[in-house]
Amino acid sequence: MSSKLVILAYATAVIKDEPKSQNWINKKALLRLSCESLKFRPVFDEILRDKELKKIKSDPNVGGSVELIYVLMYETLVGSGLNRCSPELKSVIARRIQKIKEVEAELQSHGNGIKSIKEAEEGLKKLEIPRYARINTLKWTSEEALKTLESEEWKVKGTASAEKFAEQVGAMGEDEIFIDPHVENLLIFAPNINNFHEYWMVEQRYLILQDKASCLPAFLLNPRPGSQVFDTCAAPGMKTSHAAAIMENQGKIWAMDRAADRVSTMKQLLDASKVAIASSFAGDFLKTDVTDKKFSKAMILKHALKLPGLKRAVYSTCSIHEEENEQVVDEVLLDTYVRENFVLKKSVLPEWTHRGLSTFEIGADCLRADPKITLTNGFFVAVFERVKNKV
Repeated sequence: MSSKLVILAYATAVIKDEPKSQNWINKKALLRLSCESLKFRPVFDEILRDKELKKIKSDPNVGGSVELIYVLMYETLVGSGLNRCSPELKSVIARRIQKIKEVEAELQSHGNGIKSIKEAEEGLKKLEIPRYARINTLKWTSEEALKTLESEEWKVKGTASAEKFAEQVGAMGEDEIFIDPHVENLLIFAPNINNFHEYWMVEQRYLILQDKASCLPAFLLNPRPGSQVFDTCAAPGMKTSHAAAIMENQGKIWAMDRAADRVSTMKQLLDASKVAIASSFAGDFLKTDVTDKKFSKAMILKHALKLPGLKRAVYSTCSIHEEENEQVVDEVLLDTYVRENFVLKKSVLPEWTHRGLSTFEIGADCLRADPKITLTNGFFVAVFERVKNKV
């Protein structure tokens, strides 16, 4: 009997329309400007929804580039001004500067302006996210791990309360450990432990330092032993090693990443983690030659959700932007084949209270992670499952 085929789909946020950076003298300054502009993107998007200001998008001087408009608005409202811009670009904002400032001031009066984002950023700098460490069950059991930790004078406090999570974790001492209430085999340590990465359990990969949010994809995929899993953006290997542990090192994981140097590092980490079922290689999933012999058993096709025999796919990003998250899920569900063969899993991990954006019909069935709310890095997860009798 053939093993069940599942897939772990993973994506990271990218900056679209990458500029020709060779034309820039200071590439670091360009990257910093891009990141800073995106930070205030929610404000700029609201400004561009104004009836009068939405005309900026059709201004011939910006060539339809919303990204360029973001940069112009950033320099106007936050940065050093538009003195270095060409007269044509400067005019795009100059003709509407008063209206732009009025709309931004109105947004700020409701707590949604530039100042609010700056204050929130300052708050995040003061916020301490705990250290999460996943018990590597390929090397020992959770019982052995907890017993050994206690023998080394760590105080295992039991499972943290999901309802009072922030309160409990925020008050924990440096020698205390909580068991995570959501993700199996995940431990919570205080954020301010010195040189924790040098602790022997971490160095020898008995404990794997992995943010809680990035544990969600493999945890929600939940592949059974003997399954076949495809990790389409695998480096540095955290999801792959987590999936292998859930599968008890039985089955097959195809771990692909576009960067060859990252794949080399990933192989070393997977070996050190005692992962025995992963084949790691460099390549672009969308350009994969599905006739290649090494993919014949897994029946890999170019599009993840069109894999024959696919049972479940987890789409996740480390992005907080709806364009990479809810909008992607919405668009995928418009595809005729996907709509006929897959559904978005309803109420996935219901005890996780931070859901997708309510402005989308599918929002409640997606998960979001946020430093201020979940005490994790920012993340997004959606789970697709094949309709029964459609295999």
